[in-house]
Amino acid sequence: GWLLLHNFGAYHHLYKILLTFFPNDDPSRTPKLRSAAHQASLLNTVGLCLAGLGYLREAEFLYIRSIDTIRSAKNDKAQASASTFFNNLAEIHILQGNLDKSLIIAEDALKLAQQSENKRAEVRAIGWLAWSKNLHGNLEKAGEHFKDLDAIRAKLQKDDSYHQILSLPIIFYMNYLVRVGDFNQAQLRAEE
Repeated sequence: GWLLLHNFGAYHHLYKILLTFFPNDDPSRTPKLRSAAHQASLLNTVGLCLAGLGYLREAEFLYIRSIDTIRSAKNDKAQASASTFFNNLAEIHILQGNLDKSLIIAEDALKLAQQSENKRAEVRAIGWLAWSKNLHGNLEKAGEHFKDLDAIRAKLQKDDSYHQILSLPIIFYMNYLVRVGDFNQAQLRAEE
């Protein structure tokens, strides 16, 4: 699914494929998967497809369902997954112009990520929280979070597996740096 979405932008094709996991191809019903974690992941991915197609309210509904479903999962990865699902929900609220709600949800995502002790989830959550604060106009707090992100990035830079996970938060950071007029730092981040 990831390859279709992010490399080819094939939201509609993946959406049609994923519908087959629901009774009568109806995403408002419970997916035909046994584990709550797999159901939640499927709901989240269908939400990503719908968001990519511009159906933000429908995506929001599926993200909320994915969060509710993952909370019932009984495994150690549930909090890290929930954090990712919260980040997606925060993005939907940004796209809908509801920055206050996005900020609250991004803060919840970071708490979950920190509780999970999953560095990947934490990096994503810090990026979304910093971006939400930036959009909300709280540039000082956004800057603090971006500096935290930069410190983590410096530690993880040697590990190639973190490159993909850091790319979106670094784009957020570069946009923030341009907003506050620090063009030299933005250029340095772009060249890394």
